[in-house]
Amino acid sequence: MRWTCWHRLAERSLQFFLDKQHENGFIQNFGGYMLETGGALWSMGEHYRYTRDEKWLRRVEPNLRKACEYLLAWRERNKTPQGMGLIEGKCADPEDPFRQFMLNGFAYVGMQRVADPAVDACHDVLTRHAARAITVAQAARPVAKAIDRKSTRLNSS
Repeated sequence: MRWTCWHRLAERSLQFFLDKQHENGFIQNFGGYMLETGGALWSMGEHYRYTRDEKWLRRVEPNLRKACEYLLAWRERNKTPQGMGLIEGKCADPEDPFRQFMLNGFAYVGMQRVADPAVDACHDVLTRHAARAITVAQAARPVAKAIDRKSTRLNSS
């Protein structure tokens, strides 16, 4: 019983991000930064995993769908030789001209996490998003390996 108040507080906190969601599905809290969509999806998936609140999930499902569609469309725009299917965007200062691993990592884990409750709640569309999220991770893998190789060289010198 005493945990109920924490669930409600979490729901109110997550609602803040849903209230910031743009019509196209993009979730943005702070002007210019683009990191929130994946992170918010991950947090909402974690909230459901902990509470199993079907009523809450049904209420926010349209927002989750829109956010997943936004991330997938963002990735699709970057399926170019230079983009490698990785989404680009601003995560912090300064303006960096490359794809941020953190941005892609949150997109992947966010879509994967909201698809987990979809299996439970029989929401087929979100389950399909999880399968497509795996391709985001696959696109990020060569970049992560390159970063790892570079950091290994730096650490050994």
